[in-house]
Amino acid sequence: FLLFVPFGIYISMPGKKLNFAVRLLIMAAASLCLEICQYALSIGVTDITDISSNAFGGIAGMAFYSRFVKMLKSKKRADTAIIITAAVVTAEVIGFALLLMSSYFA
Repeated sequence: FLLFVPFGIYISMPGKKLNFAVRLLIMAAASLCLEICQYALSIGVTDITDISSNAFGGIAGMAFYSRFVKMLKSKKRADTAIIITAAVVTAEVIGFALLLMSSYFA
């Protein structure tokens, strides 16, 4: 669920408007691809409920983005805030991963 919340946000950001059904279909297809890879590589457990919970995560991301744009009253400001936040979080995750790797190889 949580993995697909950012996906729902990002799929709502492009300038070209995709309707809800198309975005939901894209998220379901991406989730299905992940489940197929998970099955083919024998990683974890493949389950049909994962596809629906991932789709609900994407829907939550789309709803968050819609409300965020309304709250900021500007799509451009909302996109900028999301991109900056994503960059900061990505840098923190990479830094944390490097810290873990350095302690592992030390």
